[in-house]
Amino acid sequence: MKNRRNRKTARKDQGLLVSVAKTIGSTLGSVVAKAEGLSKPSGRRTKTTKPRATRSRAVKSRNKSMA
Repeated sequence: MKNRRNRKTARKDQGLLVSVAKTIGSTLGSVVAKAEGLSKPSGRRTKTTKPRATRSRAVKSRNKSMA
C-alpha cells in the first residue's frame, strides 16, 4: 500500500515540478527578449550628437580648400 501512495505522490510532485519549470522558463525567455530589445540601438539620434562626416564629405571639403 505504501508503494502505491508514494508513486501517486511522486507523480503529482513531478507534474507540479514540470509545470513550475515551464513557467519559470517561459518567464525567463520573456525577460531576455525584452532585455535584448532594450540593448539594441534605437536608430534615433539625440540633439547632442552630430552626424559623422563621411569620407566623401571630407574629400570634398579638402578639394574645395585646395582649389
